[in-house]
Amino acid sequence: MYTKGEWQMLHTIDGKFNIFTDKGLIGRVWDNIEGAEANAHLIAAAPRMYEALSKFRDAMLSDSVKLYSKGLPSQVEMEKLIEQMKQAIAKAEGREE
Repeated sequence: MYTKGEWQMLHTIDGKFNIFTDKGLIGRVWDNIEGAEANAHLIAAAPRMYEALSKFRDAMLSDSVKLYSKGLPSQVEMEKLIEQMKQAIAKAEGREE
């Protein structure tokens, strides 16, 4: 399993992108490669994306979804899941929503 909690990214003055939680450093990306900042944002967003996709998977496989409208989730359930996915993708792209 991975380190729980919100992962953050910080660009340091010595040319690194540090990914950390309140528990400490998770990883480091050096900014000497193309796409380094995008890579760091993607790594920092990984837990949020994992959680959103896990919830989506669980919702799509749940018995209550299977019973509702030929297996489709309710509008409210879908809106919540879509919002979680949008937030995770925004973080991966380096912008918070």
